[in-house]
Amino acid sequence: MVKAGSKEFRWTIALIAAATLGACAGPAQRSNLERCLANDYTCNPALLTETETQRLIDADTPLHFQDCLAGRRCNETLLDEPELRQVRQAVAQLNFQACVNGEAGCRQWMLTGAQREETGRAEGARNFGFCLSGISECDPSTLTDSQRAAAREAWLQRNFAACMNSVGTLLPCNRAELSAEQLELVDRRNLAVNLYICSNALIGCNEGLLTEEQRVAVQAEKSNR
Repeated sequence: MVKAGSKEFRWTIALIAAATLGACAGPAQRSNLERCLANDYTCNPALLTETETQRLIDADTPLHFQDCLAGRRCNETLLDEPELRQVRQAVAQLNFQACVNGEAGCRQWMLTGAQREETGRAEGARNFGFCLSGISECDPSTLTDSQRAAAREAWLQRNFAACMNSVGTLLPCNRAELSAEQLELVDRRNLAVNLYICSNALIGCNEGLLTEEQRVAVQAEKSNR
């Protein structure tokens, strides 16, 4: 154990202080080039020599090329001809994929004729899906006859499902679009659901749908509560 006040103690304190100061001073003692290579905020590009600037460019070139291939920020003047061709092909493919996916960043003017046709097919399929699902983005004017018929059938099924669950809910039901069989099923279910709602004093009870016998029974249950 080192005793306080001893020579060994003073040497220990001196070594700790030196190490601490060295750690604190380390980054500040790095050369400007080292700070630039490390992307340190204290880098001053104006102080770089021509040789140091070239070293910095050489170090950044692989990362810059990858950024260019990925469609990120790119300075094409730093690319050689083979790299420039690769980058333009990659960016064109990225744009094509964006157009196929219907993304806002799609640049139609970059597409080839074949790509434009494929993009149109993808857009048509996407629109058909919208129409089948009843999404507001649906453009029925672009549907084929068979697609329009399928979208119509999907809407009828959604309407039937809504009518089957319309009592006590806010689901929109167009009874005029129901078949005779569907209308019978809807009325039977809705009467049963309405009786349950009224019998349990739940919100949504429509006493106008109750028979006289049911109305008496419901009133009797209310009186017994």
